[in-house]
Amino acid sequence: MFKKLALVALSVAAIAVSGLHAGGHSKARNKTVVFDIDGGKVAQPYNFNNLVPGTTRSNGIHQAVFEPLFILNYETGEIDPWLGESFTSNSSLDVWTLKLKKGIKWSDGEDLDADDVVYTIQMLLDDSTQSLRDAASMQQWVKSVKKQDKHTVVFNLTEPNARFQLDYFSVKIYGGVIIIPEHVWNGQDPFTFKFYDKEKGWPLGSGAYTLKSASETEFIYDRNDNWWGVSQGLPLPAPERLIWAVTMTEENRSMLAAKGELDSVMDVTLGAFEAMQARNDNMQAWFSELPYSWLDPCARQLSINTQAEPWDDPAMRWALNYIIDREEIVRVAYEGTTIPSMTLFVHYGGLFPYIDAVVAAGMGMRLNASPHIAQKIIESKGWTKGSDGFYQKGGKTLEFVIKTHEGFIEKRRIADVVVEQFLDAGIKAEHRPIAGATWDNDRYTGNFMGSMDWHSCGS
Repeated sequence: MFKKLALVALSVAAIAVSGLHAGGHSKARNKTVVFDIDGGKVAQPYNFNNLVPGTTRSNGIHQAVFEPLFILNYETGEIDPWLGESFTSNSSLDVWTLKLKKGIKWSDGEDLDADDVVYTIQMLLDDSTQSLRDAASMQQWVKSVKKQDKHTVVFNLTEPNARFQLDYFSVKIYGGVIIIPEHVWNGQDPFTFKFYDKEKGWPLGSGAYTLKSASETEFIYDRNDNWWGVSQGLPLPAPERLIWAVTMTEENRSMLAAKGELDSVMDVTLGAFEAMQARNDNMQAWFSELPYSWLDPCARQLSINTQAEPWDDPAMRWALNYIIDREEIVRVAYEGTTIPSMTLFVHYGGLFPYIDAVVAAGMGMRLNASPHIAQKIIESKGWTKGSDGFYQKGGKTLEFVIKTHEGFIEKRRIADVVVEQFLDAGIKAEHRPIAGATWDNDRYTGNFMGSMDWHSCGS
């Protein structure tokens, strides 16, 4: 499966990131952790309403301020409690009861309790547009939600769902339903409220950090020493300050990491990592040898618009699958820093029973290309190769355009390899990097033929 080469630099050298001196309050370098933001500048840096489309959670708000009810452990397959204490169903799986831990506080000192959970879910149920994040899912599954007592919430479902806790409240991938503070949101328009007011301490969450400053390129969070976890016997996180910084390019992030000015590096090639490590021996990857990285929860994939002709034909989509050489992608795009996947499931301990079952049933994906099979499929649909080497039918050329987010270097590298594979097979393919906001919108509206992404993960 394809994933970023995420690297960690354990350096305490002087740093140029401005956040070390934000607001005139300097923080020692060895008490600050600086994270990399990939994907380019943040378009709406002062909008922390993550319920509306177009906002980002990769700027630290999701990691340092908001907290989940539960967390899925990929390796064991167990669901570990966090804000939630338990989440159990009745025997028919259509009534689920959530029990919250006692003593949880928002960063302003208010209790986080059943009122906040009920308010959040009811707001999503009341969204007739289904445009708020998770509104469609909650409306699909939740008939009603009610508070039983201060720490207990009962969900009555529209039909039985054994995966209700896992799918929506257990961080199976990149978070779950975000619980919002009723005492802040009550009376606000959820579609326009930005959840930002520096004087009021917004945004606020239950996490161990609070936002100090924000910009298009840098987000700074300082530790909240009154975090509720301390009263529950949990230790405060060691860093006093966390910084998320936009580095834009592989060259920039490599230079900053080599100089000890960046602690977590996103989306770099093997060559860049080796160059950083040569200059800074504190640079470490998850493993000491190839593939270096811990596997990302999301296998990388080529998403195909099933309403775009001729790719609305499943057989034609299978032809594309037979053309793709996954081992070549790993070798060329990743330089060996990942492994090819035979299923949509990532090679985690908790998923091996499913992976083995899929492969044993003969439904695993091929690691190498089988262009002769693709050729038979395409030609059976009436396409013949023209003098230019591309398939033609009815005066039309068989084309395939792959759109990528211009800020995601990794996906662009994959697309480059796949395009070459399609071209070699007689498909006039094109890789088209576009602005991130446009890419997101095109995916939601179906304005694409192919998209290089990762959106089948979390199973």
